[in-house]
This record gives sequence, structure tokens and C-alpha cells, in this order.
Amino acid sequence: MFKKFIILLIILNTSAVFAEVIVPGGPVTDSVWTKANSPYRIDGHVTIDSLIIEPGVEILFQGDFRFEVNGILVANGFYSDSIFFKQHSINPNGWQGILFNDCTESSELSYCHIEETNNYGIRVDDCIAPLSISNCKLINNDGNGLFIRRSSININHCIIDQNSQNGISVDNGQVNIRNSILSNNDGDGIISVHPNDILNVINSVITENLVTGINSVPGYVQVLNSIIYYNQIDISSQPSQTIVTYSDISDTSIHGEGNIYADPDFLNNTIYELSNFSPCIDGGNPGPAHNDLYFPPSKGNDINDMGAYGGPLAGNWYPPLFI
Repeated sequence: MFKKFIILLIILNTSAVFAEVIVPGGPVTDSVWTKANSPYRIDGHVTIDSLIIEPGVEILFQGDFRFEVNGILVANGFYSDSIFFKQHSINPNGWQGILFNDCTESSELSYCHIEETNNYGIRVDDCIAPLSISNCKLINNDGNGLFIRRSSININHCIIDQNSQNGISVDNGQVNIRNSILSNNDGDGIISVHPNDILNVINSVITENLVTGINSVPGYVQVLNSIIYYNQIDISSQPSQTIVTYSDISDTSIHGEGNIYADPDFLNNTIYELSNFSPCIDGGNPGPAHNDLYFPPSKGNDINDMGAYGGPLAGNWYPPLFI
């Protein structure tokens, strides 16, 4: 009897280890993807009408397939249990990325890793409701990390790194970025190509991009409490359409209240935390609304720290970054 019980336990545990779901091409409606059934192996172009993805789920693409959202996607991971979108180990061809197309409802992604695409990480086309992305990583994509056209997006506590084109590309859209890092992209950190584009960059780091930190000649740019440094060109834009204040930039021709032009003295070039001797500590806007509230990751006194770990929202970073 005891031996039979042990064998049953082994069978049950083995079944749990090898649990997976094959998702064929086609529509996905009113679905919930759970960690217990993960990984989900995508075996065709899928179209999302309504889908919830729970923490800890892996979405593995078995071929060069697209993940298209026409309705609503809620993919909320957790700092210790992220959601992964990536190619399957049997797939040498990558995958197409996540496309939000003509959506009328707000979708949200948090604690998601989107990587190894051969096109873009996320593309947003003609969406009426803004997309919310927080605590996500868009890395190593063979294209733009993010592409936005005729849509708006809110980006908080994200890392957009090592994409083969631009970190973010905007065409007739609005991008609001807070406490995020855009680094090591092969093109621009952010490129904007339409006169109606609006870029708001607050408490962020844009660094080590191979071309321009922010390239927005036709559109409107506002930068506050940020670090734009070590790019080939920091900012290329119309002076009349650009407001940069309380930020650290290497280009001394870009004037604005509270700006400094000094090496930010990063502790490292992976998460771009400030060293204890950085001139960016307590260098941001001194207004109480911008004050640091979380120590760490903020440093110094209450006055805003320039960069991704300053300001009242700095506490929403991944806890492993500052605990």
C-alpha cells in the first residue's frame, strides 16, 4: 500500500512539472492563463479578445507568430513571479511581438519580460484607450522595443534595453515615461516623427544609446528630473518645442532651470543606480510635490534625486533593486 502511495505521488508531481497548454492560432476569448498550466506554447498567430494572464506564466512561441490584442489584455505579474513572453527553445526564428491593434479598452502589463522578438517588443496602433506598462523589461528585441502610432501609453518603472533599433518609436502619439531606463539601444532612446507627438519624461535615465537620447525634431518634449547622458547626441529637437529642467545632460547648449552638465557618476551601467557621490542626488526640482519618499532607492535628503530612483514614485521599483 505504501509503495502504491509513493508511485501515485511521483505520477502527480511529474504531471505538475510537465503541465503545459498548446495554444493554436486563432481567437482567444474570455480566458485566464494560470501558472499551474504554464507554459503556454503558442503555435500560430493568436488574436486576443479578452485574456487575463496570472503571475508566473510563461508564454513560449514555437514559431514566428504574432500575439495580437484587439480587445483587452491584463497581464499582471509580481516582482518575484514575472510573466515571460519569449521564443521556445525549439524555435530558431523568434516571434513577432505583441500588437495592440485598434483597441477601445485599456490594457495593462506589469512585471512582464518581453524579449527575443524579430520585429518589435510591443506595437500599439490606433488605440483609443491608453496602454499602461509598469515594471516591465523589453530587451534584446530585433527592432524597436516599443512602437506607438496614433495612440498613447503610460510607462512606469520599465527597462527598455539592447533593442536593435530604437528604445521607443512614436508616430502621432503621446508617451508619458516615469522612473524608467532606456539604455544601450542601437538607434535612439526615443524617436518621434510627427508634429503632434508629445513626450513627457520624468525621473528617468536615457543613456548609452548609439545615436540620440531623444530625437524629436517635429514634436513637443518635456524632460524633468532626468538624466540624459552618454548618448552620441543627447537631445535633438526644436528649442521652441522643448522644455528641459532640473536634469543632467552633457550638452551644455540645452538650457533650462536647474539643469546641470556633470558626469552623473552611476554606480553601475546595468540598473544605473547613483553612487553616493553623484551630483544628481538632491539635484531635482526642489518643490515638495517632487520630493523623494523612499530611502532606498533614493539617496541624500528629501529633495528629488535626478534619474530613475528619485521622486515620489521611486518605491514602486522591483524590491530586489533596492532591498
